[in-house]
Amino acid sequence: MQPSGADLEAVGSWISAGKVRPVIDWSYPLSDAAAAHRYSESRRVRGKLVLIVDERLAEASAESISSGELPGGTAA
Repeated sequence: MQPSGADLEAVGSWISAGKVRPVIDWSYPLSDAAAAHRYSESRRVRGKLVLIVDERLAEASAESISSGELPGGTAA
C-alpha cells in the first residue's frame, strides 16, 4: 500500500460531509494525560481517546455535542 494524497482528500471530504464519524470513548483535559494513558493500557477502550489542550475548546465542544453539532463527548 502506498500513501495517496487523493485517498486522504477523499477521506477528509467524507469527514467534512459527516459521512464518517469517529467513535470517541472518552475526552481528557491535558492535565489528565496520565489517566488517559492508563486507560488506554487497560484494553477497555472502545473508541478514540481525546486529549483536550485548550479548556475553552473543551467547553465549546461540550456545548456543541449537547446540541448535536459534533460527535463524541467526555464519556461514551
